Amino acid sequence: MPMLYGCGYSNVVKDSVIPADRSLYVAMFTNRTYQPNVEAELRQAFVSTLVSRGGKIDGELSDYTLSGEILSLSTGGTAFSGHDTVMYYTLVMTVQATLVERKSNKVIWKGEEVIRQGYPANTDLAFMRNAHDAAVSAACANAAKLLVARMNQKF
Repeated sequence: MPMLYGCGYSNVVKDSVIPADRSLYVAMFTNRTYQPNVEAELRQAFVSTLVSRGGKIDGELSDYTLSGEILSLSTGGTAFSGHDTVMYYTLVMTVQATLVERKSNKVIWKGEEVIRQGYPANTDLAFMRNAHDAAVSAACANAAKLLVARMNQKF
């Protein structure tokens, strides 16, 4: 008789502020920075994070809406060579998120996170731009993970 084995992993929502039978809409965040398209990247990071936790993402008529603002995004040199050449940059992004129950328009949760993401300097501008873009992507992913975790810690 053949034996069937499984890995035992399943997509289970634990300690979530949003009940499993309810849906969520992730709105486009307001971008208060000069970095183009960071709001779309952050929205996608939130959708991916919530779906991976078992969330039901739906349209604007969902039970809950998650929205917010990218308050700031700056980059500065944080490590230098002996000749005062920048060797390493750090990107700092501040994100604020708000979860609202659509029916009552009640704010269920609000939080803010400051994300720091480093990347190496490069004399080639194309490589430098790619490193910056990758740092923005990583900062968005970290912001989404941290804010979703903080949101669910309340409940």
